Amino acid sequence: FVALSASAKDVFYVKSGANGDGSSWSKAFGNIQQAVDSAAKIGADVWVAKGVYQSESSAVVTLKPNVSLYGGFAGTETSLSARDTSKNPTVLDGDGKCRVIYQGDAFADAAAVVVDGFTIRNGYAAKGGGLYINGNVTVNNCIIRGNKATNECSAIYAEKSTFKNSQIVGNTFEGDMRYTMCLFNCVMDGCAVKNNTSYSLSAIYAIRGSSITNCEIEGNSSTSNSRGSYFEDTKVINCKFVNTSGNG
Repeated sequence: FVALSASAKDVFYVKSGANGDGSSWSKAFGNIQQAVDSAAKIGADVWVAKGVYQSESSAVVTLKPNVSLYGGFAGTETSLSARDTSKNPTVLDGDGKCRVIYQGDAFADAAAVVVDGFTIRNGYAAKGGGLYINGNVTVNNCIIRGNKATNECSAIYAEKSTFKNSQIVGNTFEGDMRYTMCLFNCVMDGCAVKNNTSYSLSAIYAIRGSSITNCEIEGNSSTSNSRGSYFEDTKVINCKFVNTSGNG
């Protein structure tokens, strides 16, 4: 996977078990939300070292404008290019109790953010158990797995956002939930959507000018055997659909 580049910004640091002020790796915050809230005051980014991060709130992380989040650090790096996300898994875990990533209002273009290098797992919500985002967020190089919803969109509910180089795998449902992903005017490129289950419409619901390119949609299933995906006003280019139940 390739990390998205970012211009030089101030950084707050997070390490599992730490209890500092976030000003360096040696003085890192132990709580991601604390780092995000502090970074929002000055428009800084947040770098997160390997580990598992949970929360007792309604979401593990609530995004703030102009604050990008990068995972996959060992906890000594001085540049984004020095990290190795495969060796330093950075896990945001809803523990089956809460949503993982939440964004309230959409961000302005100048305050767009990146979420890069995380495993987003075990989220739980009525809609968007893994991510619920409303605009100008780019999710890159992430694994989104094991999330659950009771109404729709177990892994992702998103508007006006971008998903790149990510895996959406093994998400599931409760009750009569529909769709693994709900995309409204979104871009998805180079992603794998595999082995997800729902009651109906097992894979992707994409409308309002969305674009899906260079993706693999494979092995998704619905217990009601309805269509696999639904596309309206959406470009689907160079994608592979394999063994997804239903007629889409």
